Amino acid sequence: MPTRLKVKVTRNYQVTVPAPIRERVKIREGDVLLVYTDGRRIILEKAEADISKLEIRLGGKVDWRAVEEAVRESAYRVAEEGGAQH
Repeated sequence: MPTRLKVKVTRNYQVTVPAPIRERVKIREGDVLLVYTDGRRIILEKAEADISKLEIRLGGKVDWRAVEEAVRESAYRVAEEGGAQH
């Protein structure tokens, strides 16, 4: 059964996500939420992670350039090996 709690809208039209819900969906400070409507319902959904915030085991940040480079290297290796077999 879904968790259903009441929250109050502040003067600045803000609401606080109650702790039981934050814990259930693992929302942390700084996370991005998507907000959309379905009829009279307002739906908050945790957005997918931003790849620029990921860290690899070595402790370095991963950004789009690193991902593109890895894809290029992988494509090069596949081409060198004669392409993918189907």
